Amino acid sequence: MPVSIADAHRAKVQKATKTAMSKLMNQIGKPYHWGGASPRTGFDCSGLVYYAYKDLVKIRIPRTANEMYHLRDAAPIERSELKNGDLVFFRTQGRGTADHVGVYVGNGKFIQSPRSGQEIRSPH
Repeated sequence: MPVSIADAHRAKVQKATKTAMSKLMNQIGKPYHWGGASPRTGFDCSGLVYYAYKDLVKIRIPRTANEMYHLRDAAPIERSELKNGDLVFFRTQGRGTADHVGVYVGNGKFIQSPRSGQEIRSPH
């Protein structure tokens, strides 16, 4: 039975999401490191997202939360619409539009590299 283009695309997205989730979960306990984007050095928030997705998408992924937030193809959605792998943005410093990013992992939880002195946290 032939597979539709939509079904093939959906399967590809599901596989990429599963790969990204696995890469993210394998980093739990790694240290926060400003500007870091590898398991060897540790991660800042956007570095963790960059690491998880850089080889899975066909666009250049920016390296800061604010730049990720302003991607042309990104569109805000309601919390009730979140799916595993969606990026979740925060404004924690009261400036700009987004200065922190995590990844939604389901059940109202996300994974993040929080801040200096802390480790990548299991979903909360």
